[in-house]
Amino acid sequence: MFREISKKEKNSETLWRLAKIELILSYISINKKDKENDKKYVLEALKHSKEAVDLSPESIDCLKWYCAAAGRATSFVDTKERIRLGHQLKESLEKALSLSPKDHLLHHIHGRWCFEV
Repeated sequence: MFREISKKEKNSETLWRLAKIELILSYISINKKDKENDKKYVLEALKHSKEAVDLSPESIDCLKWYCAAAGRATSFVDTKERIRLGHQLKESLEKALSLSPKDHLLHHIHGRWCFEV
């Protein structure tokens, strides 16, 4: 995968961008029918985006990519974790939409979340 990010390099900007790249790589894995790498990339994206939100809870980019990763990760976790992620996704999505109400990706994620629930 990628090299580990040192504590000195860890900042929200680096982490949300890393999560975005990992989600893109997961979609490439889907196209190659590589489910193992798809899952690995999505779960890494979830971890990095959560760290980014923890560092900058008001950053629209951190929240957006956390929502995208959490939405994708629900297909790889058990039911209890799916419910927990769903609640976190809803809270983060509401916060992100209040900060950026015209963001098309956030509205897409919200629509997918509504459809799934």
